[in-house]
Amino acid sequence: GILQLISDSLPPMISAILIAIFLVFTVMVFQFENFRQPIIVMATVPFCIIGVVLGLLTFGSTMSIVSVLGLLSLAGIVVNNGIILIDYFNQKRELENDNEDNLRKIVISGSASRLRPILMTTLSTMFGVMPMAVAKGIGSELYAPLGQSIAGGLITSTLISLFVIPIIYY
Repeated sequence: GILQLISDSLPPMISAILIAIFLVFTVMVFQFENFRQPIIVMATVPFCIIGVVLGLLTFGSTMSIVSVLGLLSLAGIVVNNGIILIDYFNQKRELENDNEDNLRKIVISGSASRLRPILMTTLSTMFGVMPMAVAKGIGSELYAPLGQSIAGGLITSTLISLFVIPIIYY
């Protein structure tokens, strides 16, 4: 029955997640030309899980295959936010003197400068999934956890990554 379906679909989903993590990490290594900065970005991805769980609990849903798919798409958004921050820091460092005191100023001003674009993409995505998250009606119990996991994860992961990435980068 349903338990057999879940147990059959879980291993391929875990494999897909691991392959996606590897590919995203590899692309970032080529983009940043080092291993340290992609690790900084990937360090914020586990914080998505906190928001996903809180989002599902808020709406009274449970973890399902659909909510795991939400977590997978959410990880892409979080990685994008991290890339935006770190790439901006790197650009500023190339243009200015690269000493420790200046690095602190670059991280602070860069975080403030990138706050608005990151919040705009986060809020537009959240407003896009909210109708799905709060939907009531035929079939909503199937797709609502997708919106709930993305909405909950966006809140926590964005707030955490806005603080964690600059701190780790510094």
